[in-house]
Amino acid sequence: PPPAQSPVDIILQVPAPDALGIILKAPRPETPAIVVTGGEVTITGFNIDGAGVGGIEVEGGSAKVTWCRVANTAGHGGTLGSGIVARAGTSLTVENSAVTGSAGAGVFFDSASGVVSASLVSGNAQGGVRVDELTTGSVTLFASEVADNTTFGVAAFGARGIILQRTAITGTLADTDDVGDGLLVAHVGDQPSEVTASEATTFAGNARVGVLVEGGSSATLQDVVVSDNARGGIWLQSEAGAHGTEGETEAVVIERAAVADNTFAGIVATTGARMRVSGSAIFGTKVGTGFAGVALVEIADGVGLLAGAHGTIEDNTIEDNARVGFVTDDVAAADVLLSGNRILAHPVGIILQHPRDAAANVDQNTFSNNTQDLVVPVGSDAIPMTPHFREGLPETTVQ
Repeated sequence: PPPAQSPVDIILQVPAPDALGIILKAPRPETPAIVVTGGEVTITGFNIDGAGVGGIEVEGGSAKVTWCRVANTAGHGGTLGSGIVARAGTSLTVENSAVTGSAGAGVFFDSASGVVSASLVSGNAQGGVRVDELTTGSVTLFASEVADNTTFGVAAFGARGIILQRTAITGTLADTDDVGDGLLVAHVGDQPSEVTASEATTFAGNARVGVLVEGGSSATLQDVVVSDNARGGIWLQSEAGAHGTEGETEAVVIERAAVADNTFAGIVATTGARMRVSGSAIFGTKVGTGFAGVALVEIADGVGLLAGAHGTIEDNTIEDNARVGFVTDDVAAADVLLSGNRILAHPVGIILQHPRDAAANVDQNTFSNNTQDLVVPVGSDAIPMTPHFREGLPETTVQ
């Protein structure tokens, strides 16, 4: 019998969805291989290799890309060449597909909404999945792998409604500015971003930090794994979370997270950032080295609140971090709530240095097997800090 009538306007499909039996190349390098200008289009089973400015571009309407491979989009005439692009006001769904080796981003939502599901986004030179200036709608990544991209795995620039579920963001490579973050949540002008990650979404093995939130942007990280990142696990800076969401005091929320075996730090909030960390395990932070003035110092801290940051740190296990479990530096006592935590197996459990007024109250915590449980230095540093801890990491420039 004939196939059932489809509600979409156009279907491009090879006879066997897993065959990738049609290879498309754009006739000119300045032209994408496939352009969707309107309607509802389904594209199934195509192998698009070596296109110029884009493999697939959605300029109007909506597109569903399934069982496709978009590889080696090269760019042309100064345009970087992203694998799949959805322009403002459109919708894009990518399912069971692979987007690899682009000169630009792998999948680029340019003020567009959509879904990336059960797909691979890998080896792209200007980031894996990028979402710019989205104020209505959402972009969801579900059960996908975003691996070995340069600069970032997933980035939101002035974009809200970004949802990550059961997705692995791993192996991000550093660019020439030494930026290589798993998830980047950044502002554009006065527009912050908002991202939610949950359901065992993983940020691992990235060249800089697993998660970076900055510029008044916010994130909710629930039941995530953040591990083996080279410059820190979760890093909040430049008033991240300070504006709140729907009346909440703190908009960066970390719940039931496993933050393990990162270098330099597990979780840091600095330069006015706000966070709430609860029910999480922060452990195994490894030593990284950096300069504090002319001195080369070793840093390996579980949780840090620095440079006017605010934090509620409750009911966590902070264990076996190589320098200190929890440290404050240049914060006000009223901006720190540390309660119900188990702080175990450190050279120093807690250090409270350079308080803006008085040292925070840390009595409502449990200490075990630390060489020293609590240090409150007078005058000088108990531990030195590199400039990035007090001033923040260099921000990524939107291109």
